[in-house]
Parts: sequence; C-alpha cells; structure tokens
Amino acid sequence: MSVIDSKQIPYGPLFSIPDKTFRRKMDEKLRDFDLTAVQSATIGTIGRLERMGLSTISQRDIERYMHTTHATQTEVLKKLEARGFITMCKSEDDRRAKVIRTTDKAHRLLSEIHKYDTVIFEELREGISDEEIERFIGTLGKIIHNCCGIPNELS
Repeated sequence: MSVIDSKQIPYGPLFSIPDKTFRRKMDEKLRDFDLTAVQSATIGTIGRLERMGLSTISQRDIERYMHTTHATQTEVLKKLEARGFITMCKSEDDRRAKVIRTTDKAHRLLSEIHKYDTVIFEELREGISDEEIERFIGTLGKIIHNCCGIPNELS
C-alpha cells in the first residue's frame, strides 16, 4: 500500500475524498432502512431546525442550511415523505410553501443515524490524536463559516 502525500493533492479532492468516503460508508449502514446518506442528512437537518425552535420549516430553509439546490432537495423530500419520515403540509402563511416536519419514525431513526455518524468518524480518524482532531474541527468550522459568508469575528 502506498502512502498518499496530501500536499500533492489539489484542495478540492482534499475535501471531496473524505466526504465521498463518509457518504459511501453511511449509505452502507443505512441500507437496511432504505435510506441514503443524503436522505439521512436531510432528516437530521430538519430535526436540528426543529430543536432550534423554528416554528415553520420550509424547503428553502433546508436548502440554505444544507447548501443544496431546489431540484435536489425536492426529490429527497418527496422520497422521505413517501417513506413516512417527514410530512409536508401547505403553509397557512404562503400557499406556495410547504411546512416540513419529521415524523415519529424519523425521530426513532435519528439516534441510529447519530451512532453511525460517530462510528464512521472514529474509523476515519484512526491514528489521529484528540488534539489534532480538535484543531481540525475548529479549522473546518472556520472554513464552513466562510462558505456561509459569515465573517470569522462573528462566529
């Protein structure tokens, strides 16, 4: 097995290789639930927005939070609703918008998703100290804030 020199890899793949690996491993773990990593991330996002106290969660809220397109999110939400993980009802405030909620079925699954997330992360961080991980997560958090257009001094 060869050692990969991360300094020789362009920045894009430095992000995409771990992301794709994580998603592939999550897809494998969620196969029994007939879910994909993207679908589980959407359920998790809706759950987080609900816990944050958002009284109405729209598709646009999810798109902004997850940085996904309208077309992509539409398909994911349709599949989740068909499988009973979410409900979508017309908004009383805006008839064009739908209010999205997780169901009890999704709530029961969220703890499993969290466990899988932790297990996969532990596999991927093998050989990396807690201190290195803490620094990495802090740096990654700053990059994510930059992606969201939030100045670091406000984060």
